[in-house]
Amino acid sequence: MAKIALLNNVEHQDVKLNPAYGADHGGGVNQMLIYPSEFEEIQREFPILFRKDDEGRFFSVALLGFDRDENLFLAQDQWVSHYIPAMSKTGPFSIGLGEAAGGQSEPAILIDMDDGRIGRDSGLPLFLTHGGNSPYLNQIMAALQIVYHGPAENDAMFAVLQELQLVAPLQLQVRLSEDDRIDFSDVFAVSAQRFAQMHGAELERLHRAGFLGAALWMLSSLENINRLIALKQTKMGA
Repeated sequence: MAKIALLNNVEHQDVKLNPAYGADHGGGVNQMLIYPSEFEEIQREFPILFRKDDEGRFFSVALLGFDRDENLFLAQDQWVSHYIPAMSKTGPFSIGLGEAAGGQSEPAILIDMDDGRIGRDSGLPLFLTHGGNSPYLNQIMAALQIVYHGPAENDAMFAVLQELQLVAPLQLQVRLSEDDRIDFSDVFAVSAQRFAQMHGAELERLHRAGFLGAALWMLSSLENINRLIALKQTKMGA
């Protein structure tokens, strides 16, 4: 059972974290939820696809593998990519509500003290010896901000993409060998054909909404499918 505590530099001054991202910590997945504010980093390494939830709302995922529970970017519980998606980077941390001056509630960082990665003897420190956040804690805080603001950014982005008819089903057929082919269903992506047809006013609408760059990054990210195939073929031949 989780033991959630409000992170502070008094009780947790000597707390350390051993970063691990394997199956026991949510990393053993072939798709991971991502948010618009990390697309620039994501598109350099991972394909960006869209899925629908049970209520028909779109969300974005980074494609990490082809088989169930397969993350081709994990090796010995560590990411081998340059960028770690925010949902994984947050680890045993989350954002909740703490009490500020005057009894008002405000967002605060929570830590699960029962998480196996948390300790006091080894790992990366959360706080500096003489006070202040460690560089690692600052990285975690940045990832938490992405996750905290992500759902609202996601809804705003898809509202504009759908308004401009830029979301289209993606027929994704991956041939790993002559005898091994994978067909992905129920996935969507930015339509390259529709994007190429957009006129000035539509591009301006996308730009003013703040998602022109995101659309371009999503389109370019699909080139990473070839890299993913190469990683899978290497794994199959090992």
